[in-house]
Amino acid sequence: SAETEAERDRAVARLRQALEGRDGVIGLRDSRFTAAREISITLSNAAQVYDISTTDLARQVRAALYGAEVATLQRDREEVDVRVRLPEDERNSLADLRRLPIRLSDGTVPLEAVATLTFDQAPSVINRVGGRTTTTVTADVNGAVTTGGQETGWLMETVVPELRQEIPGLTVTLAGEQQEQGRTTPALARNFALAMIAVYAILALAFQSFTRPILVLG
Repeated sequence: SAETEAERDRAVARLRQALEGRDGVIGLRDSRFTAAREISITLSNAAQVYDISTTDLARQVRAALYGAEVATLQRDREEVDVRVRLPEDERNSLADLRRLPIRLSDGTVPLEAVATLTFDQAPSVINRVGGRTTTTVTADVNGAVTTGGQETGWLMETVVPELRQEIPGLTVTLAGEQQEQGRTTPALARNFALAMIAVYAILALAFQSFTRPILVLG
């Protein structure tokens, strides 16, 4: 995560660029975008002539595509909302959307007369940690060439320190397999130490000696 979206995108781009040059790193991706595409609608300069606002435009487009509530009916003990929207064959293509009639104070105009429509990649679900937006960079590795631990270790030792100097407030943390490894390794070491103490205590009781168990364990 970083202080601004631009800084976060710059850090993600640098991390991706660094990993793309590493042998054995494959399937590089990040969580900024999904595979889906969305249509962005932006008011054009002509909208000022027609005196229509972004709020008005958004409300009319939403009503046409998703429906506008016009009544509430009582059915048995439940209330049923009645919504009105365009027929499916009039709202299933970009051409239909361009021709969508937008109401004005003195008539209607097609949507494309007051707005610009463009295709963009749809953003993925926004993840936040401590109130800050985060982006996840993930990749697979060819086990015959390298390991996840080697690549993340290289990143944290070489690339990340430089990024932290360039982008104040940048936070880079490990997750997934590397995070689990970081959690389990200390636990394994602690459990191993406890197990050895338990074995020593059992041998000490069996031999009635404090030194002979050390020779056995050695």
